[in-house]
Amino acid sequence: MIELRSQAFGVSRVSSSEPVALIQIQRDASLSETEFLKKAFPAISEAATRMLFVSQTSMGQTLSVAFPSDGLDRARRIVADALSKEVQDGQLSILCTGPEFTVLSVLGAEMRHRPGVAGKVFQTLGRNGVNIVAIAQDSSERDISFVIRISDREKAVQALEEAFQLSDRTHIHLFLCGVGQVGSKLIEQIASHQESRRGENIVFKLCGICNSKNMQFSKDGIDFETAKDILKRNADPSSPRAFVERMKSMNLPNSIFVDCTANEEVPKLYETILNWSISVVTPNKRGNAASFEQYKKISDAARRANVKFFYETNVGAGLPIIGTLGDLLASGDEILKIEAVLSGTISFIFNSFTTGVAFSEVVREAKAKGYTEPDPRDDLSGKDFARKLLILAREIGLPMNEHEVEVESLIPQDCAEAKSVEEFFERLKGHDESFEKLAESAEKQGKVIRYIGSISGSQAKVSLQQVDASHPFSSLSGSDNIISFTTKRYLDRPLVVKGPGAGVEVTAAGVLADLIRAASYMH
Repeated sequence: MIELRSQAFGVSRVSSSEPVALIQIQRDASLSETEFLKKAFPAISEAATRMLFVSQTSMGQTLSVAFPSDGLDRARRIVADALSKEVQDGQLSILCTGPEFTVLSVLGAEMRHRPGVAGKVFQTLGRNGVNIVAIAQDSSERDISFVIRISDREKAVQALEEAFQLSDRTHIHLFLCGVGQVGSKLIEQIASHQESRRGENIVFKLCGICNSKNMQFSKDGIDFETAKDILKRNADPSSPRAFVERMKSMNLPNSIFVDCTANEEVPKLYETILNWSISVVTPNKRGNAASFEQYKKISDAARRANVKFFYETNVGAGLPIIGTLGDLLASGDEILKIEAVLSGTISFIFNSFTTGVAFSEVVREAKAKGYTEPDPRDDLSGKDFARKLLILAREIGLPMNEHEVEVESLIPQDCAEAKSVEEFFERLKGHDESFEKLAESAEKQGKVIRYIGSISGSQAKVSLQQVDASHPFSSLSGSDNIISFTTKRYLDRPLVVKGPGAGVEVTAAGVLADLIRAASYMH
């Protein structure tokens, strides 16, 4: 199996050297390339009795030589003495460093005349944040060698072996922050997914996990079946920053950070994580709904580091809303209007709420089913819905902040001031009659109540509306979400996406789908 894969790419192995030192000599334009080489090579030949790697830039500006690190002091002294006049005249500059480097080589007799091998090498290293100091390829095209920092050696070798399928599988290293309802369900789904797809090339390995109190790491992987329990024993004290720093220090290839918290502090670390060439997958919408400045920093960091930032579940749980919108924009379509019911919680509430049913009891049922945030006021205030609408507005290019989204709250003032969730429910009972009258009014007109968000032009708002049977949103049931895209191509008949929009199961499934997508880019 491995031989066949190697033959397909032409690569048979990846090797690395012992720690090496590096001499880099750079010439000024006042010194010709010929004179540069005449002066530099004799000095280097005397200084580095064993040269492991030599490369020169195409314009002959810089010469790089790697050699055993135990000769660094001698080499530095000899080169400095031999080229002292040229250095003093400003014609040459010399940098001797080590022993923090290693020479990696991608080798294969069948690499010759195979386009794309070098591109795949450098793409793989770049995606994993491995910086290349110098590059060389022999004339036979059977060896591509390059110098990297030795701290990246293990990561680079593993990434390249998996990229060229010299190992049986590609390991995706996961770091999960948050093991509440969604995080716990995600662990179950990943375990089930891997069990049902034994033998496939991509394998998820859980290398770090944390909750608000404890964290645990293992380079060899944490068993998904006992992942939650491991935090109860032999775990280190946790904080978001400490977790991220530990993750970075492990320096593993093909890494994904998964944020399943509702924490405001964790998204502030996304930029740092992405800059470290670690992809981010999250249902936590607080990063994308924070200030526009932070939103831009996160998206720019992902693009700059060439890693993935996936957040499909920010808006519609398991519904393909962000992806659909991205496809419309990528194809050159123009978004004219967006209308949506993006709160599975409120959708369930108003799909269940009719005359004769207490509004407060419907809200309590929604919480019991796991459709609401821990505090239902986060849903009923419209703030959670507004964050989702804000994310969509930003996706289509509107530089909005949260306060610019007009929101009609569904919470009576005294309920908003309740000091606990239970007190909120008690106070909400006192408003059941006024909600009953609202339901009666809608029924008399043959209409239903819907909480609808819309984006049109540069305006975004969320409000309670009564719609008749002809409206596409009237047919919602359960906790379904629905979104309607009116575009230049979908003008007379808008593009509609509809389906379950709340619940731990579908949200975790959406996160898993994002993980699989991110992993496919790494394979």
